[in-house]
Amino acid sequence: MGETAAPRDADHEPGGCEVAARWAPSGTEDARSWLTALVTRTEAVDEASDTASRHLALQELVAQLRTLTSQERHHPLMTDDQVVTCLVQAIRHAVRLTEPGLAVGLAEAVTVVAQDLGPSHPHTLTARFALADAYRAAGHVQQAVTLSEQVVEGSVQLLGPDDPSTLTARACLASAYRAAGRTGLAVRTYEDLAVDAARLLGPSHPDALSARNNLAQAYESAGDTQRALALYDNLVRDAGQVLGPQHPYLAVFLRNRERARNRGNTEDGDEETSTEAGRDA
Repeated sequence: MGETAAPRDADHEPGGCEVAARWAPSGTEDARSWLTALVTRTEAVDEASDTASRHLALQELVAQLRTLTSQERHHPLMTDDQVVTCLVQAIRHAVRLTEPGLAVGLAEAVTVVAQDLGPSHPHTLTARFALADAYRAAGHVQQAVTLSEQVVEGSVQLLGPDDPSTLTARACLASAYRAAGRTGLAVRTYEDLAVDAARLLGPSHPDALSARNNLAQAYESAGDTQRALALYDNLVRDAGQVLGPQHPYLAVFLRNRERARNRGNTEDGDEETSTEAGRDA
């Protein structure tokens, strides 16, 4: 399942007609300077040759975004395509570099984008989606739930309930419920998602299989190991027939089934493995 609608990449020259339309003539040059600086710093994070340099460039980018957000006269610039791209990239980089606190520090910037563009605008959905992931990585699970619910609602409004991006938003919401200990709600959300993924994508689609894997994990979290094992058995069989023995998803399903089988023999079992790095598929 793909992500929610993403803003365009910051790959065109800053300071176009959109900026000029939003700023008075006296402020247009200031806007162009901000855009150039933000794009340059974002590129510095992308192109850093080592981890230390990447961390430093990210800190500078986050500081600049927070400065921009703190000045109300600059808020019209916050909804520019390039600025939103830089904002989302900063949040994602912070999570990847295991510095979710830096990403959470950009929550006010995301709020400004949402207030100016509305809850169902693609930029709002993308920024909230990234921030929800950062909240979860930082252990702020309730904030992750709240944002994920907003993303699902906005995705349904913009794209409809059956769009692949809406399915992804629902999967992340279910994962947030699970992380917050709301296992019953997580199970119900995953059950509905597994049904819809099979209906919309076909039961043999990798994402539909992945949805069943995530449902089995939710059953485990709810303490229903036998139900999880039954689902894993069917999943391994179907994935072996459809995806083939070398597909990485099959390896994940096998590991998860083995962990579930061993769960009763250890206090916690091994760590669960998702079919997408860092989050549920």
